[in-house]
Amino acid sequence: MRSNIVDIEVIYRHHTERGLCVRADETSQDVWLPLSMVEVEGDKVRGRKITVTGPQSLFEEKGLV
Repeated sequence: MRSNIVDIEVIYRHHTERGLCVRADETSQDVWLPLSMVEVEGDKVRGRKITVTGPQSLFEEKGLV
């Protein structure tokens, strides 16, 4: 059985209690991800790369993969 949970590397921008704002790369637009659907690894420092784990369909919908 194939899992649809994947890890992606993105650029951290900001977060709130309920959401995570990231970019796919330096030239792309900000994208918000619900924290209820993803896990975050890495230091949350603006402009630094972090690893986000979550459903591939969510990342595709948001244009991150």
